[in-house]
Amino acid sequence: MKPRAAEAGGAAGRGCAALIRLTDSASCLVLASMAVVVCVDVVCRYALGFSTQIAEEAASLGLVALIFLSLPGAFRDGALLRVDAVYSHLASGLKNLLDVLFHLIALAVTLVYIVQLGRLAAGSFAQGIRSDMALGTPNYLPQAVMVLGLVVLLGAIVAGFLRTLRHLRNSPSAVEGAAQAKDALAK
Repeated sequence: MKPRAAEAGGAAGRGCAALIRLTDSASCLVLASMAVVVCVDVVCRYALGFSTQIAEEAASLGLVALIFLSLPGAFRDGALLRVDAVYSHLASGLKNLLDVLFHLIALAVTLVYIVQLGRLAAGSFAQGIRSDMALGTPNYLPQAVMVLGLVVLLGAIVAGFLRTLRHLRNSPSAVEGAAQAKDALAK
């Protein structure tokens, strides 16, 4: 079983777990909403002879929301960026080193995305940019959902990083693992 972000401990870990559950629930709601909108449009188009003209835009916006709101839960469940066929054959020290590096790189990349998407959303809001499709959705709304998903993902990454550090600190073989990692890298 994969470790969960909530195991980071304390109020911060519980808060992060609650936010991840919230984004998981929002993802389910978005997916159900997308299905309803598309089904209504199909029924209207083929049974009633007209289209709602919003299904394409609603599905596109829903897909963006679904992807970014699902990232924290996927990270929590260990479903992102790891090749188990290779990882499972590594020495424990090298695994520990890779876990730390993975969390640090994921933290840096996610921070860059948050800053850049935040700037994009703020610019879209300030300029009043809207979609040119039927709904005319303000562009900052899906961009803000993207930022929200990434901020919760950042919390999950931090919780996972803290859990990894605590595991390393409490592991009696951490010193041996570090020596193994050094030897493996030297080869």
